[in-house]
Amino acid sequence: MAIVSAGNRLSLPRLNDITGQEYSLVSEQKLGELFPDCDRGAIPAMGEAYQMKMLVDDSLLATEHVYIEAGDHDHLIKVPHKQYVNMLDKTPHGDISGKRIGISRSARRYQRDWRL
Repeated sequence: MAIVSAGNRLSLPRLNDITGQEYSLVSEQKLGELFPDCDRGAIPAMGEAYQMKMLVDDSLLATEHVYIEAGDHDHLIKVPHKQYVNMLDKTPHGDISGKRIGISRSARRYQRDWRL
């Protein structure tokens, strides 16, 4: 599982260079099979919960806090920087972000509702 900010696409070439593997994106159908308890497009960025290895984008380790989708488009989990770094203590990381695309519906709703 590759974890990037909701406002960025994943750079597959960078991911493949860093890992020395040849990864590709998973189909929406396969995502539904892998994450049956999650809404489409709202997969929590916690591979351990699904027995998956992860690679985290460096930018997420440099933020004050991280918001993680909670499996639906209505809830986000706010994780402070120190706690997030501790949670990912043994998780590899690298520069795997690609093109900026904006933020998720959940994040936009959160900003609107809480006027962040």
